[in-house]
Amino acid sequence: VVVVVVVLLLLLLLVLVLHCSSSHALLPRLLPRRLEAVVLDADGSFLDPQHKVSPANAEAVLAARRAGLQVFLATGRARSGPWVEECLVPLSLDCPGVFTQGLTSFDALNQRVHEDKLAASAVAAVQRACESAEKGNGVTLAAYVQERLLVACGDECDPWLMRYASYGDGDIELAGGEPAADVASSREARGAAPAEAFAIESTDLLGVLGEEAGSANKVLVLSDEESVPALRTALEAALEGEPARVVKALDWTLEVLPARTSKAEGLRRLLEHLQINPRRVMAVGDGENDIEMMRMVGLPVAMGNAMEPLKRHVAYVTASNAEDGVAKAIREHALPRAPANAPRRRDRLRKLLRLGGRGE
Repeated sequence: VVVVVVVLLLLLLLVLVLHCSSSHALLPRLLPRRLEAVVLDADGSFLDPQHKVSPANAEAVLAARRAGLQVFLATGRARSGPWVEECLVPLSLDCPGVFTQGLTSFDALNQRVHEDKLAASAVAAVQRACESAEKGNGVTLAAYVQERLLVACGDECDPWLMRYASYGDGDIELAGGEPAADVASSREARGAAPAEAFAIESTDLLGVLGEEAGSANKVLVLSDEESVPALRTALEAALEGEPARVVKALDWTLEVLPARTSKAEGLRRLLEHLQINPRRVMAVGDGENDIEMMRMVGLPVAMGNAMEPLKRHVAYVTASNAEDGVAKAIREHALPRAPANAPRRRDRLRKLLRLGGRGE
C-alpha cells in the first residue's frame, strides 16, 4: 500500500511540474491546491475599459465569497473619489484592501493597517525635474495625501488631469484646499462650461502642499505617452540618492513612490494582519506595478491585455478586461481551489489509500 501511495504521489508531482512548465510562468512552480483569498488589480483588470464593474465580474466576486474566499483589491487608486461608491461599495470591496499603490491598506473593520510617505526632499526633486521638462512638454503634478488628491489649479482645465480625473479617483482638492465640486459650481455660476477636472498651471507642487510636503504618499506625473520615457529618465536622475523610486502606472502616468514600497509590500502587510498565507492567494493584474505581487502569491494570473513582462511571471493568462477576464480567472482557477470546493489533504490521502487497497 505504501509503495502504491508513493508512486501515485510522484506521478501527481510530475503532472504538476509539466503543467506549470507549459504555463506562462518564468520558472515551474507548484500551484496551491487550496486558496484563502483572491486579490484583484483595478484598472485594466477588475474594471473594464470604461472603468466600470461588469455584471460577470460582480457575480464572480459574489460566487467566490459564497465559496469561502476573501476577495479584495490591491490597486494604485486611492480609496476615495466617485469610483468608491460606484464600483467598490456595492460589492463591499472598500475594505479590506490595499490602496494607493500599496502605500496604505485597510482591514475588514475599516481600520488603516499601514501608511508610507515620501520624503519632502524627494517631492522637491520631482518638482525641479518637471519644471525643466515642462518647457518642452506639458506636465501635470499632483500628490496623494491619504485619500486626498492635492493639485495646483488655474481657471482652465489641464488636459492631463482631465484624463486622470475621468477615472473618478481621489478626493480632488485645489490650491488653497478648495474642493473640486465648489469650483465647478462657481464656474457654472459665472456662466462657464462645467469643468470635468481642474488644471495645474505650474509645477509648484511644494507650494500647494505647504506644511504637508512631508505627508504625501505619492506624486503623480502626468503627460503624453511620447514624453513619458524621457520624463522617467529625468526623474530617476533627479531622485538619485533620494529614498524614492519611479513606476509607470499607465502609458501616460508616472508615479513617484517611497523606496522599498510596492503593491506586494502593502499586500504582504495586509495578509500578515489578516493571517493569510501568501501561498494561498490568487492575484490578478495587468501592469508593471503588479510584477512583485505576482512573484509573492501562490497563484499569479495575468490579464489578456497585460504587459508582456508581467506575463513572464504568472502561471496563467486569462481573457482581457474587455472580455471579463477576472470572472474567467475566478471560475477556472479560484473556485475549484476555494474552501467549499477544494479537497483537504487528509481527504486526498484517504482516497489514495483506498485506491492502494483496491490494487492489492
